[in-house]
Order: sequence, then structure tokens, then C-alpha cells
Amino acid sequence: MSTALNFDAVLPIITRDVGMLTGAMVIRHSTRKYSTSPVDHEALTALQAYAEELSTVCADVRLCMGDATPDSKLFKLEKIRRASCKNASHFCVGLVRTDSVGSDAWVGLLGEMYILKAASLGVHTCWIGGTLRKAEVLKSIAPEGEWTVSFITPLGNPETPTQGFPVRKRKELSKMVSTARPLSDWERRAAEAMQSAPSALNKQPRTMSVENGSITLREEGKGKESPSGGMTKRLDTCIALTHVLAQLAKDGKIRTVETVSSLPLVVRISQ
Repeated sequence: MSTALNFDAVLPIITRDVGMLTGAMVIRHSTRKYSTSPVDHEALTALQAYAEELSTVCADVRLCMGDATPDSKLFKLEKIRRASCKNASHFCVGLVRTDSVGSDAWVGLLGEMYILKAASLGVHTCWIGGTLRKAEVLKSIAPEGEWTVSFITPLGNPETPTQGFPVRKRKELSKMVSTARPLSDWERRAAEAMQSAPSALNKQPRTMSVENGSITLREEGKGKESPSGGMTKRLDTCIALTHVLAQLAKDGKIRTVETVSSLPLVVRISQ
């Protein structure tokens, strides 16, 4: 079953939450070492409500929260003895329906909205996919029906309070954006929003073209279906799409959003 991106359901949420999303884009960064101190209860309640709301956007994607313990195996990676994260007290899992195709796009979009919400509430996170021990994760939440784990993020307080907002080095815009003329202010802000988005191994597998009043975001390469879930290029591209849509919504520059291609993923935003 193919799951195409339908923006009618998610754009109203992005528009409503645009201040929160764009504000969190600036401060959010990955955290791998957590304190054993409990996460604020009100923040967890708000995140649970947001996970439930985002899970209504696409029937083939669910965001599920749960509790973790210091010795939890949820954050351990296959074939790697060390845990990818330590001491997180809670987690959120992104699930895709096993028989769906293309759901990784929705997981990237909705998962990043959730992670930005967490950042806005002072809760630290880290995208984890790929070699995740998916059987352990599924066992911890026991969802009804046939689901595949796409990613998990810890939720917690950092082991050491950070000074400022550390961000990994990103590709230069000139290597990611193609345009026949200088970018306008709002176009540059959209490009920088794409540039700021996280990705697996910091590879940033997406490009942007700007022309004739529209912005087009493209997944690098030919695209690949991944029924087993995990951190795909399409998922990474949709993490960046979340940032771009939020910034364009803030600037009032979204009229239509359309999926031009699913493999590779190509999304055009017109104003």
C-alpha cells in the first residue's frame, strides 16, 4: 500500500505552531548523554498530546511514547556493544505500518515536528535509526497490528548543561542550492532552514532549487523504497522539509505544496 504525502492535514498544524517550530529549529541539537533526573511532568504530558495529534495525520504512521530505565537496551545498536545513548528516562518511537510504502516520508516530517516540540519544552532528543534493535523496541510498546520501527529518540535532561546551542558543521549553501539569480531574503531563510536540519551521519542528502516563485526540495540519488523502516534519504529529506515548511509559513510564502515525485522524493512549494 503506497502512502503519498498529503499536505492538507499537516499544514494547518505547522501554521498554528510556526512560532514554536522555527524557534526550536535554532536551539535543538542532538544529545547522547542524559542525566538520571526526571523530565518535567508537564512537558511529558504536552509531548504525549502532540504525539497523539501527529499520529492522526497519516494512518500508516504512529508516534508512541514510553518509559526507559538506565540499563535499557532500547538505545543499543545491533552489532555494536555500546549504547548509542545513556540514562534517558523516556523515549518516543516512530512506527510505520508494515505493508505501507513511502511512510518513511511521513515519519521524517512528523518525527521532526515532535522533536522540535520537545526542544521547545526543554526536553533533549536524538534521532536513532538504522541498526536499531527493533525487536526490543517493539516489545517495549507492544502496538496492535503489524508495525515496523523506523526510529527512536530518547527523551531526557542532558548529563551536562550545554553552553549555547552546539550544531554540527553543515554543507555550504552553494553546494545545496541551485538558482539562476541571487536569493531574496525569504528564499535565503528557507535555504538556511534546510541547511540546519539534522540527518543520518550528517550527510544532508537533499538539494534545493529556486525559480519562478517556487522552491523545490529534492532527495539526492534515485530514491529507494525501504519497507523495513530505518533512516532513509527520503526520511532525511522530509526532516529538512519540516524546517523549510515552517520557515516559509512564518514568512507567509506557502500557497501550494505538491509532491512532484516519490522516487526520488521531490516536493515543490509555490507562493
